[in-house]
Formats: sequence, C-alpha cells, structure tokens
Amino acid sequence: MTDPRPARVPSPRSLRASAEGCDAHVRPAAPDPYGPHDRFGPHPARPRPEPSPLPPGRPAPAQPPVGAVVFGLALQSLRRGSASGANPVRGRADAARSIGAGTRAITRLEGALGGHGIGPDARHALLARYGMTDPETRDATARLLHAPDPAALHDSGPGWPQRLAACVGRAGRVRTYALTVFPRVLWTAGYAHALCTAHRMPPGRFTPPARVPEGVPITALLDEMVLCHLWNVDLDPAVTAAQLDHVLGLVADGTLTVRVIGMHAQPTGAAMITELARAGGRHHLFAEEYDDFSGVHYRTAPSPGPYPGLLDTAESRAMSPTDSLAVLQAARHHATPSPSGGR
Repeated sequence: MTDPRPARVPSPRSLRASAEGCDAHVRPAAPDPYGPHDRFGPHPARPRPEPSPLPPGRPAPAQPPVGAVVFGLALQSLRRGSASGANPVRGRADAARSIGAGTRAITRLEGALGGHGIGPDARHALLARYGMTDPETRDATARLLHAPDPAALHDSGPGWPQRLAACVGRAGRVRTYALTVFPRVLWTAGYAHALCTAHRMPPGRFTPPARVPEGVPITALLDEMVLCHLWNVDLDPAVTAAQLDHVLGLVADGTLTVRVIGMHAQPTGAAMITELARAGGRHHLFAEEYDDFSGVHYRTAPSPGPYPGLLDTAESRAMSPTDSLAVLQAARHHATPSPSGGR
C-alpha cells in the first residue's frame, strides 16, 4: 500500500521560496536597540528607559494583585455566561442578592478593587451561583485571591484554561507570540483536538477555546516552527487546511495581523506569550503558557517582567505582514489534498 503522505516535510525555506514576493533565505535578525535578550529580560548593560516619574507629592497609583485581576475577569465571564439557562443570573444585583451582599461589592470584586467585603464562603457561593459545579475548580478559582506574589501568578489548578479564556474574552487588544504551535487564541476545535491526540495529553488542557471578542485587533507573531509543526506531528490534512483557513479568514476580515519570524531570529525559548491590553477595560495582563500545556504564568503592568521586551523584539525581527501572508498562503497551498489523497 502506498503511503499518501509526502516523503519530505516542507521546510521553512521551501515555504518562503514558494511564497511570491518572499526571500528564499532566512532573514537576518534586526538589530535590537536594547541589546540581546533572553527569557529573563534585557541585557543589563543596556537597560530599557524607565518611565517618567510622577510629579512631586503625587503617590503612585495602587496596582491590584494579579490574582485578584484574574479572579475578577473570571467572575465577569461567568456572570455574563450565566445570564441565560434554567437558573439565569440577571445582572450584578441578582448575583449580590443570592449571597446577601450589595451590588457595589460585586462590582469591586469583579474590578479587582479592595474592600469588597465578600468573605471566602460567599465567594464560593457566588461561583456556585454562576454555575461552577466542580468543587475543585471552585477552590482553585477562589485561591487566586490568596496568591503570595501580587505581581505574578502561577495558575495550574483545575479550570485554569477556563480562567485564561475568561481573561482573553475581556481583552481590548491582543498580541501573542508562539514558538511551535498556533497560539490558543487562534485554535479551531479540530486543531485543539489534534494537538491533544498528537501530544498524548489530557483533553482538559486544550479546552475551552480562548476566543477574542469580535472586532478586537490581534497581532500574532508566529515562529516558522508553527508551520513546520503542522507536518511534523502528522496532523490530518483536513485539520491542517481548516486551521490555516481560519487564520487566513481572520486576516482577510482585518481582525488579525500575522508576522512570521524566521527560525534563526527567535527572541526567546518561551512556548507561548499573550499580551492582553485593556482587559476588563482597565487591566494589562501578560500570560505565558507552559510548554506542556499544564498551566499559565500571569504578570500585570507595571511589573510585567521580560514579556514586553520579548514581544517587541519578536515583532522587530518578523517579516512584514505582506510577506508573512504569502508564507501562510504557501503553507495552505501545500496543505491542499491532491486528487490521489496526498498533499
């Protein structure tokens, strides 16, 4: 029996060569004005400029703990999702009455503002009222408020993909970098299932999809390994084609800007970093997913760690949107099954 798959996996060089208007060679890394980077931040010899100090006598604004921000965004998402069904929650006032609290307390809890006056038992009751039936997921969600580091949060407890999806769903602008697979915000259901099967990991790590609100702009910085991965793990040709069609459709709609980064211009070994600006209208989050899809590390401004520099460097080293689109179209052409069943 003849194997319908091609004998040779398409290389980044071949994809670029077949994309009209693209250079067939690996593009050299653009010089970084702040010096070399690694995942721990800028080179100490060339520190990034500090923001201008506040006027004398004006205190710096208090920043909410990142655990409180993620908890609040999760609450907003749950409340909006429970507005219909057999036992709907009809707004903050309805939620507040169900736990014997005031509407303002719910507003402050969702906004990661201190002094909400809702205790642990009431928070668990509120999560249950919003339809969170699994006790372990409720416990893991409630524990976010007790994270030891106010500037950073490691979330790998039950329900972490749902909490990440809640944060993404409240973003006002998204920028994401991916090293080996498409970023979660661009996954189709078929692609997520194929990743789960190919990597033999628990399905709960790949659901639910993290959907960006309609009309919110997305910039995706994709390492060329993302495209090679489509063939390296032997994804079904139909799944590969559908995933690329989804991405190309978002580009055509004007929602998504894709920038492809050559393999020799990688700014970091991080698997996936996503910047969520104006999350919930006022928060600025950075989320790095672990490379085994077992959890996520959050940071907030003004203590974002190395993430802004890494994303800026990735964008500076990427191909233009026009050349990147041509590479994606070449990959899509290669993914089209032939009449004989191969690619």
